[in-house]
Amino acid sequence: MIPRLKQLGLFSWTVLAEARGSRVLLSSAVIFLLAFAVALFVGEISITESRQSQAGLTAAFLRWGILFYLALFTINSVVRDMNDRMLLLYLSLPVSRLVFVLGKFLGFALLALAFSIVATIMVSQYADVYSALFWGLSLLLESWLVIGFSLLCAFGFGNMTLAFSALTGIYLISRMLHALLLMASNPLTAVSNSLAQRFIEDFLAGLDYVLPRLDRFTRSEWLMYGEVGTAEISFVVQQAIVYLFLLLAMICFDFYRKDF
Repeated sequence: MIPRLKQLGLFSWTVLAEARGSRVLLSSAVIFLLAFAVALFVGEISITESRQSQAGLTAAFLRWGILFYLALFTINSVVRDMNDRMLLLYLSLPVSRLVFVLGKFLGFALLALAFSIVATIMVSQYADVYSALFWGLSLLLESWLVIGFSLLCAFGFGNMTLAFSALTGIYLISRMLHALLLMASNPLTAVSNSLAQRFIEDFLAGLDYVLPRLDRFTRSEWLMYGEVGTAEISFVVQQAIVYLFLLLAMICFDFYRKDF
């Protein structure tokens, strides 16, 4: 048990060391500086509800910036290990592939934790602490889901462009799926009961069973109007736990079947 924990820590440390060596923490400061600049600019031009506007726009900017930055770093790290044959070196060590996957994920998750803490501190300047803490927790869980999807795409495709394109498609569909379902089932738009119409509705309904409801994660309304309840947080936590388990299982299944 102890050797496996040490191995987990070793692979997690390789991720953090890579982040330090590639100046990820320094370059990511640009995101937070831009978010701070956006907040100042919105505060100056807003006539009413300036703090709500600052909270909403800052939260949205931080959410998109952090998630896509983590996705790019995760995919780039995995693809570079595969291209530089570092992955073969890791797999030649007396460690299981499960420990390798979990160690890598833990390293990226710790990086996401650091980003989420800084983002929470920033948005708490424009919203109440209670809402900011729940927003930060949701951002952390959403970041872990994005990291899981990034690892799955990176190991599956082994190509930076293909992996990031697939991740972007999955994320955007997960964010827009509920709105697409509402439009498909709207009687004003569903003017015909054709085969194509039924196929689209069934296809979207099938995706709804597979993909997480990311549109309910890390919502800016929580900070702007304090509209956050235990039911929403409970939903976010449950979705994150279920999909993280499924993602890690899929990553391990795909990783074990590959012959590097």
